[in-house]
Amino acid sequence: MFRADGTISISELLAREQFEKLEHRLITATDLRKWPNATLDDAGTSAMAPVQFTDDPDLSLVLPTKWRYLCFDSRLTADAAPSSVLASSPNGELLAATSSELEIIVWRLSDGLSVQRLGHEGHTETIASIAFSPDGGSLISGSADRTAIVWSLETGRALLRLVGHRETIEHVQYITHGLRIVTASTDSAVKFWDAKSGAPLCHFPHGDEIERLLISPDGSRFGVQMKHSVALYDTDSIVQLAVLEPSHGAKVATIAFSASGDRLFIGDHRGGGRVCNTDNCKEVMHLEDFPSKTQASAFAPDGGPLAAVWSQAVAIVTRDGTVDFMYHLESLGTAVAFSPNGEFIAAAGGLNEGEGEIRVWSTTSRQLIAGFTAPSSNIWDTKFLPDSRRLLTFAKEGPACLWNVGDALRVR
Repeated sequence: MFRADGTISISELLAREQFEKLEHRLITATDLRKWPNATLDDAGTSAMAPVQFTDDPDLSLVLPTKWRYLCFDSRLTADAAPSSVLASSPNGELLAATSSELEIIVWRLSDGLSVQRLGHEGHTETIASIAFSPDGGSLISGSADRTAIVWSLETGRALLRLVGHRETIEHVQYITHGLRIVTASTDSAVKFWDAKSGAPLCHFPHGDEIERLLISPDGSRFGVQMKHSVALYDTDSIVQLAVLEPSHGAKVATIAFSASGDRLFIGDHRGGGRVCNTDNCKEVMHLEDFPSKTQASAFAPDGGPLAAVWSQAVAIVTRDGTVDFMYHLESLGTAVAFSPNGEFIAAAGGLNEGEGEIRVWSTTSRQLIAGFTAPSSNIWDTKFLPDSRRLLTFAKEGPACLWNVGDALRVR
């Protein structure tokens, strides 16, 4: 740990501080008042991963090569399959994942403490989807038993059971600032519910397989991503505004809303994309001639440029459709996200079997902040927490990981 001259590097000090914090964490009386079921069992663990802080080979010789991160593994046994049903609370305080077919574990992200388990008198078949309420006080789960359950995170008890779907509920989401719930099932049905009473509000059948539910950051618009189109809704009135299709009859690969909900990007499997105005539903920008499928997309939080992942590059596209800059990955990109303050952009991809790539850049200098090697190659989503300093990554065949970008800035 210490150098020959008795000093210690910043990176080593940070790693040591985090390790000792987790090793000596305690459940306090304050914790138990808020989380009566809190436990150190199944808590998040500290792990080390390779890191790169610069593309300059000379500087890389004097910077650290290992980085400590927080790992959340919900498996009950080592030989169990990792969960791909995960969600984080909008306030950045909690993370949830299925720990078995019928149970959900909830962690506190600040220290990895396991604060709740949900499942008692719950679903009778596999849980397929989960989502937090905007205030972080409840969580909804959808299941193969064709029901959705609203859980109290404080007590761990089921508050509401939503019944009405005919097939597995694969997607759940809160809308209108937590006043309503939307669910989607494998029979292409979308249902809206009152979040307080559980009463059904309306039902929309769709003739295509539903792949994702996405609400705009401001809460005004709601998108149902299907294989060949996107159904756009106004969240207040629950009126379907339009069904939008990608260019040239291609399949939908990714969608993203701008911060104010006034624009919707639809990326396709042929390497193209279009941006539509969500008020009049007309196209305002068209992209084409990129070499491969549009893997992922995100708008900057200030309503500015769009980030779109094609192959091993992240393109920054201005409002007029000009590619302003390209960030490069060593792998096929699968996810991209801006930090809430707009200072950073992160992208993820798969390097090889068992390893993934996460790279974080400054949006002003466009220089690499840090490149982390993740313990799973199949990263399907990445998001910054509200503090813009911590980054979550979700993998289909591995644990959720929390990376501290703020500490990486202190090393540089």
